[in-house]
Amino acid sequence: SAEGIDILGAGEMGIANIDAWTTYLSDVVIKKLRAADFEVITPDDHGPIVTFGVGGRESKETALSEAARMMDGLRAENIVLAQHLDPEGWPYFRISTHCYNTADDVIRVCDLVEELRK
Repeated sequence: SAEGIDILGAGEMGIANIDAWTTYLSDVVIKKLRAADFEVITPDDHGPIVTFGVGGRESKETALSEAARMMDGLRAENIVLAQHLDPEGWPYFRISTHCYNTADDVIRVCDLVEELRK
């Protein structure tokens, strides 16, 4: 809403600061996920959304099963990520950040995703 945009754009926060912060958080996520050998498909010129492959690429059935198991593990920790399939049916997760997230938040999510993959 216009009122919501006014609130975010007012004072110290400001839309430009929010954009810079969420881009920074996405950079943290991308670095952590790539270091853990996840397939990150988010382009270098990105915003607050990071998309990465889960479940490997040997078998769609196995990949989908692993993605479902990982999503259950995330939900058990009160973490909500979006899941979607590419045009060929392979699973991907999406992490979206905002101004209220911290670097510790996104590092925790990445660590948990890596732990659940095992």
